[in-house]
Amino acid sequence: MLSAQAVHTAKSAKADPVAGEALYHRYCGMCHSTQAGIKIVGPSLSGEMKGPHGKTAAQVRMQTELGKGLMPSFKGKLNDVELADLIAYIRKL
Repeated sequence: MLSAQAVHTAKSAKADPVAGEALYHRYCGMCHSTQAGIKIVGPSLSGEMKGPHGKTAAQVRMQTELGKGLMPSFKGKLNDVELADLIAYIRKL
């Protein structure tokens, strides 16, 4: 469960999708494509947060922090600002 501080920080921080793109390339790009339908190890992140079945920022944050299946946990590797930036980038895909 996210702490109230983490939720507040993610909502109030001015997230930077450009910084998020750099984080994507560093931590996510080896397993997740940004092109629809292209699966590397994990699913493509294209459209991950769009449409009626798109994930919320809280869902993306939780999966990033906890990991799932082959995806490792990034808890403690990314701070609140970095997570907000990464989510801002994923939201644009």
